[in-house]
Amino acid sequence: MKKNLFILLASVLFLNINAIELDVETTIQMAYNNNIEVRNAMKNIENYELMKKEAIKNGLPTIKFSGQYLKIEDVDDELGANNISLEQPIYVGGAVLEGIKVSKISNEYGYLELKNAKQNIKLNVLTMYSNILKLDKNLETLKKSLEELTENYRLVEEQYKLDMITKTAVLQIKYRMIELESNIIDLENNIDILKMNLKKEIGLEVYEEIELKTEEYLFTWTEEIDLDNDIVYASHNNVNIQMTEIASKLKKSSEVLERADLLPKVGFNFNYGNGQEVLKVADSFKNDNMNWTAGIGVSMTLWDWGKNYNKLQRAKNETSKVKDIELDTKQAIAIGVRAKYMDLVKLQKLIEAKHEAVKSAEENYKLEKEKFESRLITAADFLEAENHVRNSKVDLINTMSDYYVAYQNYEIIIGR
Repeated sequence: MKKNLFILLASVLFLNINAIELDVETTIQMAYNNNIEVRNAMKNIENYELMKKEAIKNGLPTIKFSGQYLKIEDVDDELGANNISLEQPIYVGGAVLEGIKVSKISNEYGYLELKNAKQNIKLNVLTMYSNILKLDKNLETLKKSLEELTENYRLVEEQYKLDMITKTAVLQIKYRMIELESNIIDLENNIDILKMNLKKEIGLEVYEEIELKTEEYLFTWTEEIDLDNDIVYASHNNVNIQMTEIASKLKKSSEVLERADLLPKVGFNFNYGNGQEVLKVADSFKNDNMNWTAGIGVSMTLWDWGKNYNKLQRAKNETSKVKDIELDTKQAIAIGVRAKYMDLVKLQKLIEAKHEAVKSAEENYKLEKEKFESRLITAADFLEAENHVRNSKVDLINTMSDYYVAYQNYEIIIGR
């Protein structure tokens, strides 16, 4: 039994020594590297690059070879024909140039998809990281309260032994200590679960130990924020606005591509070979049997019952719809920026109030503790003061964390 206990303690010590130390930036970068959405967005960018190359090559000449081999029953000769052709589009209604433009715009959209994915991951990681630090600080506060209560418990036990106080005071403090121990266990469990979720997000195994660096909350107070400038900034840099703007450009390009079907197509063709003639296989490669043709062809749909025109009108309607969405998105983001700013104002006021609440609760606790030690108040009154000071500290920690997460939300919505 002792040997097993020694092994267990040694294992715990080893894990603590080898815990992976993480800061905010490292954690976010690990989440980027591990996230499927980010990896898929990067693959999309690769595909958009390939689409651009394809679009450029649509305007380049195409060289084709066609050949045939024939064997006829009861005929000894083997027959064949060979042809090489070159086709070069000259004018296709602007479809080639517009296709290149679409591929470039699609590439921009791909980078915005990546930016959006990274913003969502960053906010998720920052929220989890902040919550873990918040609960760690709450845990520290509760443990300090338990230490103080333990000291007071020893005092009241001595007083009880000397018949200076009743058993009730001892039992009340003992109950509060048990309650605090339960709350500490609950907090430790919540921290473990949050750490597991964070490890999953950044690609670590559940059994790996992590140590988060305790960092000061980095944010800007509301008096340093220029709301009007940030609303203007968001109108150009918010990722949702940028994505709707790109979507609008793509729909506009689809109009050009549909319009191209209504316009004539002009192309150059060069052909060298046997033409339609089938010769002996050996003769089909002789220069004397080869001839060339070259020409310019024009094609145009004269009548299709308005099908292509209907497609063009449909494309225009889609462009109009996206334009409306673009305008609505800009208005929604402007309102969203203002709403998130007001959240910051509210939380900042709460932080100021909770700072004062902590000062007041600490001062009151000192007085009540002195009174309790002098047996001027009951254990219930003392425990109420102790509970108040502890809760006020926890409230302040939680509100500071809430402000930090709200500020990160604000930064993301304006596109910084």
